[in-house]
Amino acid sequence: MEQKKVILALGLVAVFIVVISLSAVIFSGGSGQSFVEENPKNAELICDIVGYTNAVEARFNTSESVPEYITEKYGTIYIPPDVMTCDLVEIHDLGLKRDNSTTLKTRIYDAEYDLDYIFLETRVQKNNISVDDYSSIIYDINESELAGAILIDAEYNDGSGLRFYHLEYIFQSQSGDNFVIRISPVQATESAMNSTKPLYIVYSTKDVDHDYRIPLPDL
Repeated sequence: MEQKKVILALGLVAVFIVVISLSAVIFSGGSGQSFVEENPKNAELICDIVGYTNAVEARFNTSESVPEYITEKYGTIYIPPDVMTCDLVEIHDLGLKRDNSTTLKTRIYDAEYDLDYIFLETRVQKNNISVDDYSSIIYDINESELAGAILIDAEYNDGSGLRFYHLEYIFQSQSGDNFVIRISPVQATESAMNSTKPLYIVYSTKDVDHDYRIPLPDL
């Protein structure tokens, strides 16, 4: 089991290197509050950070046009190529703490987990983005499965207060049924600057026609 944890940890570090380059041109901002009103659509999401996620469009078929009410409110959005089905959500400020006291209740498909996030490091990118890296391991899965999460909290150091999150939940199984759930911002910069509740895409690699990422090794 310890060897499996090492493999997963190495995979998480490798993913960190890729994420910021993919998200650097898309932004978000946090309100400093969690959502308090229940949204019935949240039950349809494949991933729900309980208390912080607000469903805008659940299980959206990307072969269809983006609903007009979404583009009117959020501007042009960018959905990764080959994603066939996704969720569109708002995420409020997660209130992350560097003292390792952050716990986020997260529902992934039909299972709910209390994820304890460990602060790893702060980095400053060449494009003047400060990045805080966090990770979490999901322990309450049987011996044949292993799962973990990475969370990136990035903020621009230009006085604008623009920030974005990127999350990946990585599931590995001895059966080979490996998958990743990704949460990334989807708005253009100008639109995000004017948004009090930024928009994110949520999707699983199960919903991708072709995943061009280098696959993680099987357990």
